[in-house]
Amino acid sequence: MRDDDYKNYIVKALVGEEVSKEWMRDRYLDWMNHFLTVERFCEYYEIIDLSVGKAVINVGRLIQEEYRAEQHKKRMDVTGDY
Repeated sequence: MRDDDYKNYIVKALVGEEVSKEWMRDRYLDWMNHFLTVERFCEYYEIIDLSVGKAVINVGRLIQEEYRAEQHKKRMDVTGDY
């Protein structure tokens, strides 16, 4: 993929396209679990511009936080624990 492709995924995820949101979340989780640096993440995914790599990670993090909050709310609604 080229940097422009990553930028398109970022935009689509930010406007709520589910496929792009899931893809971004997966990239963030991959970064969390397998990479020590943004530089190595960018190298692995062939991202030229470091700022694009940081944006992929940051948007993915926001989507992951949103996902976890939704999952927590669902659990609370089911169990009635608050």
